[in-house]
Amino acid sequence: MRISLILRRIRWVNLLIAASTLFISNYFLVRPIGMFNDGISMRTDLDFLLLLLSVLFIMAGGNVVNDINDEKTDEVNGRENLATALGRKKSWTIYIILSFTGLILGLVLCLKIGSIALWIIHVAAALLLFWYSAYLKGTPLGGNMLVALLCGFLPLLPLIVEKRD
Repeated sequence: MRISLILRRIRWVNLLIAASTLFISNYFLVRPIGMFNDGISMRTDLDFLLLLLSVLFIMAGGNVVNDINDEKTDEVNGRENLATALGRKKSWTIYIILSFTGLILGLVLCLKIGSIALWIIHVAAALLLFWYSAYLKGTPLGGNMLVALLCGFLPLLPLIVEKRD
């Protein structure tokens, strides 16, 4: 039951949509364009897997911290909430594990491809998701604009990793 609760609260369907977006962007846009441009892609499937997993873990962490900060609102509205079901301490632990795992996978990718500067994207995404959850989502336009910016940036990530030079 707790695993199914965690899967629902990290919004696995949204994570699946993000994974599909990255997959389509990488294998149907970036790589074919790279084949016409340079001959072949400079990145491996392992590079893409590291990118994919790092993004999904950071997104899942963002969803958990959002639940933590929405605990009172969800209680008033009668919605399911991870922090209420598992407790705040366990929820913060899950958030830290997910976000830290995503950041470490992003760092491994950046070290592997020789561009530590790209890790800034991972760190910024994790910090922006926390900022959104803690402060920005209550603003009429700011929260929506930040989420739209992050979602719009998602299909560009494989291209940024591919053309990091």
